[in-house]
Amino acid sequence: MYHIVIATVLWLLLGGITPTSAADTATEPKLNLKLVCEHCDRDYLQEEIPWVNFVRDRQNADVQVISTRRRTGGNGREYTLTFTGLGDFDGLRDTLSFITPPAAAWEETRSQVAHHIKLGLVRYLARTPQGRQLAVGWSDMAAETPRTEDSWDHWVFSARLGSFIRGQESSDHISLWGNVSAKRVTAANKFELSGWGNYNYDRYDYDDDTYTSESSSHGGTVAWAKSLGDHWSTGLWTGVSSSTYSNIALGVRGGPGLEYNIYPYSECARHQLRLTYILNGRSFQYNEETIYFRMRELLVEHTLNARLELVRDWGSVTMDLSGSQYLHDLTKNEVSLFSDFSLQLVRGLSLSLEGQVSVIHNQLSLPRQGADLEEVLLQRRQLSTQYDFWFSFGFRYTFGSIYSSVVNPRFGDW
Repeated sequence: MYHIVIATVLWLLLGGITPTSAADTATEPKLNLKLVCEHCDRDYLQEEIPWVNFVRDRQNADVQVISTRRRTGGNGREYTLTFTGLGDFDGLRDTLSFITPPAAAWEETRSQVAHHIKLGLVRYLARTPQGRQLAVGWSDMAAETPRTEDSWDHWVFSARLGSFIRGQESSDHISLWGNVSAKRVTAANKFELSGWGNYNYDRYDYDDDTYTSESSSHGGTVAWAKSLGDHWSTGLWTGVSSSTYSNIALGVRGGPGLEYNIYPYSECARHQLRLTYILNGRSFQYNEETIYFRMRELLVEHTLNARLELVRDWGSVTMDLSGSQYLHDLTKNEVSLFSDFSLQLVRGLSLSLEGQVSVIHNQLSLPRQGADLEEVLLQRRQLSTQYDFWFSFGFRYTFGSIYSSVVNPRFGDW
């Protein structure tokens, strides 16, 4: 009798699922879609667009869709969908854009993404046997709503306050932070006023002693930028700050800047190569006497920055090279290089690289008395160094079925 029970269990586990019938499969081959979108709800899109195959690799795709987004002046988002035809559709390209408001719900955003992907795929579907099943309709819309006047005149205000608290019997940690901003962004001008601050507290009990440590920083900036055409812009900056970590009781800076973008600013969702030059006057008052025996000083600094951002079929690249000098002594300088690569190497294999390296010769605010062990271990005091770096990389390889259209949420993601 027991062998019948075992056979029944095995049948339920292994054989109880009937093979897919011919009626369950599409009569016509589906369009293969490769979606490149870090901010998309893929499960939702696969459920909303079941008449395409979502494939992992570009080499298997008929159409690739790259979705990028950028923040608008009103704290909303502008989404740009770039459609690229592959194989039989080579040369068929299209771009669709839409904007979501600042308070848009996630359901509204992902619905808009799905809607515009469907719109963009129509021209490709029309050239396939599936086109015979394509129906085109028109929503019955009322008369166009009159354009309302903006009573805020493009001004957007925001505030944020946060905290993190962790503790146990022998130690406590408290972090507090916040920021406020007011900005007005139009096609011709951009203006922003912002302020920020943070505070950190730590307590440790060791043997019969209690050790505490505090650090804080705060500041504010006023920035204005003006468009000078499709490639040029200019601006002015000023700001104040203080930091116990950097030994700055009060720092004031301000000056003009000029920027040139090799690509038109209107194409920034796909590519940017911006060259920026800023000239800053800087005034410092220090908490403690510095290694140069100063309690205050007035300096002039200039900065040159080159930033490249690309989003392409094979991946994305961001590189930022920045150099600054104090004009009273050109040996007091800093050069930093940041890079972020996401590359599709071959079918199924992708590479991710990210890192930054800095050569530092401008630590004018270091306190002369140095840092004690507590400040070093808790990173409460800036230390002397001539370089700084961090780096991360990783590979991902996937093989097997090229299709990924089935959504099964049971037991979560495995």
